[in-house]
Amino acid sequence: MDYIYDEENKYLDKVNKALKEELDETNQALKAEAEKIISVDEAKRGAQLLKDSLMKMYAERVYNLTKVASSPYFGRMDFTRAGENETQKIYIGRTSLTNDNEVLIVDWRSPISSMYYNSNKGYSLYEAPEGIIKGFVELKRQIIIENYKIKSILDTDIVTNDEILQEYLNVHADDKMKNIIASIQDEQNKIIRKPLDKNIIVQGVAGSGKTSVALHRIAYLLYNAKETAKSDTFLLLGPNNYFLDYISSVLPDLETEPISQKRYIDFTSDYIEQKISLSNNTEKFKKQKELDTYNKVRLFKNSLEYKDAIEAFMNDYFNGSFIDKGIIFDGVEVFDRDFIISALTSGAFSKLNYDRAKEITLRSFIDRQNRIYNYLKNKYRTIYTSSDASVEEKEAAKRKTLEIYDLIYKNGEKIIKDYYKKLDAKITDIYKKFLISSDNYIKCLNSEEMQMFKRVSINNSGRLKLSGEDLPALNYMKYLLSGKKTKYRQIAIDEAQDYGLFHYYALLKANPDAKFSIYGDLAQTIYQYTNITNWEKVVDQIFDGDCELLNLNKSYRTTREITDNANAILNHLKLEKANSVERHGETVEYNNAKYSEAEFRDVVNDWINSGYKSVAIICKTEKEALNLYKNLLKSNISISYLDDKTSKYESGVYVTTSIAAKGLEFDAVIINDASCTVYNSSNNMDMHLLYVALTRALHELKVLYSNEITEPLKENAQSRNRQR
Repeated sequence: MDYIYDEENKYLDKVNKALKEELDETNQALKAEAEKIISVDEAKRGAQLLKDSLMKMYAERVYNLTKVASSPYFGRMDFTRAGENETQKIYIGRTSLTNDNEVLIVDWRSPISSMYYNSNKGYSLYEAPEGIIKGFVELKRQIIIENYKIKSILDTDIVTNDEILQEYLNVHADDKMKNIIASIQDEQNKIIRKPLDKNIIVQGVAGSGKTSVALHRIAYLLYNAKETAKSDTFLLLGPNNYFLDYISSVLPDLETEPISQKRYIDFTSDYIEQKISLSNNTEKFKKQKELDTYNKVRLFKNSLEYKDAIEAFMNDYFNGSFIDKGIIFDGVEVFDRDFIISALTSGAFSKLNYDRAKEITLRSFIDRQNRIYNYLKNKYRTIYTSSDASVEEKEAAKRKTLEIYDLIYKNGEKIIKDYYKKLDAKITDIYKKFLISSDNYIKCLNSEEMQMFKRVSINNSGRLKLSGEDLPALNYMKYLLSGKKTKYRQIAIDEAQDYGLFHYYALLKANPDAKFSIYGDLAQTIYQYTNITNWEKVVDQIFDGDCELLNLNKSYRTTREITDNANAILNHLKLEKANSVERHGETVEYNNAKYSEAEFRDVVNDWINSGYKSVAIICKTEKEALNLYKNLLKSNISISYLDDKTSKYESGVYVTTSIAAKGLEFDAVIINDASCTVYNSSNNMDMHLLYVALTRALHELKVLYSNEITEPLKENAQSRNRQR
């Protein structure tokens, strides 16, 4: 084994030297460009643009080389092309490195690197720009480098060996998500390297690396399609701001330029060109029946039936139901209602185009300006030329003639522009019109449900009460009105199980040139009003079959002990169980008692002192979480509260809810109360919430309950208690 370390240490020295040389040279080049003085004439010839471009290129290279300097690569693969005798030693890292025309490190995204992730030793092939390259993989080697020195070396057959993963999984969670380049698994690699022109849906169990795969796929696509895939045409949709902050460090680490990262509400605000905010959704329902009705309404708003109701309303809207009268000059309807409707709906797709209609009307007005003036003037000319009119009437008619001149020749165009400006209502105003007249368009809700529909959509003063399920309707209305399409060509959606069918339909219409990568877990569906019970619905009803459904069934986040306990919930829900990597840890602890503040403090302090960087105490409801948080503050625990108002996620100790914790991971977790009265085993949403909570921990999990634990965990709790 010593000779292997000697060989690899010698190569690492060579790489370290070459990397330092390039870093020094690039820094010098950056400094030289910065000190260049560009004259005005040179700037006109593009010298300043060239300088800025070079500085950006040098700065990015310095950043990337600095990032990888202490650990420049993570794997080696020896490959012999078919028909050749020379074996290539290929070292794989986050960025490529060349010295004196020798390729020292190959970028993980390059075609040849794919074999490192998905090939056994022996015969293999990969797809290169020049075609299929065949040959033999002679060696697969994992090399872990830390602080410029080799920490460990492991020769292996395939990179998916659980032994390889241990080095990467036995780490502590901090405030940012880690990239997984060194430990990408075969099933993850196949998804990452799917072609640019494919729509995909990835159903992945909790901890299967869905978010990491999403980000690495973006990096891979940007690297391999530089000519056609620009970073500003990529969009990542995430559930909330702190989740987007949580993943924010991964893409820069992957040498990827910034892409748009938004919530669905941010996308909607940009698309409809209107700042919107959502209601708190804190309706207090005294009766379960009211809550059930409320959820039926929300379910309906997420459905394609609601899309049909919007379409029916918009058809009437297109036919001019919103136009009371045409453009009037001095009491005369110069451009009548039919003219306005025709101008609005002319052109492609019969979308309402206010700018186009305004231009059509202005051109017609200019062509007819003299005739309009003469027609209006003649009304008053007959008065001041009449022998029957009094002197006062004649004077008034003459003054009116002058006013008509100003009205037509000085103010006419402004009157037309103001008319269309008033006509071009905000999308929210049009949506409000729909809601008010919704009885004419919604036939599938009963009277009680319609009352609830109005109640949760418009308040007593007539103001809109927008919620998340209203956003697809706003997007779709904008699309129907204008046919507007975005610049995006690739859209990745994380926590996708929380969207309804209408969300996807509206996104598809607004982004007709985009391909979608959708990542979710139906076991983590935590809202009763989403209507996706299987991904086949999305494939068939939204993408018309043009979408591939893929699966990630192995959990890499949690220990085997935690995964097995969480699987009890999946088994209860009759969902497919998660497989786990062979990483063992502490037995899941069940306590039939509520912790006191002192007990919480002791457990949390023990975990932090052991090296854990992030701890969560997870409650079911906000009320439960807030009460616990306030009590724990009194006991001098350094603790934070995590909810949907949180904008930044950092390591530490948190009290939070299952909903807020979704998508995040912590070193250790305490479930505050898993009693049967809190998580009702007959309520599927309760079980989904509990499953989310159970699968947040990387290393340790403690479950508290009072009297009787929820049914699916009863056997685990009893077994654990017998072992004590």
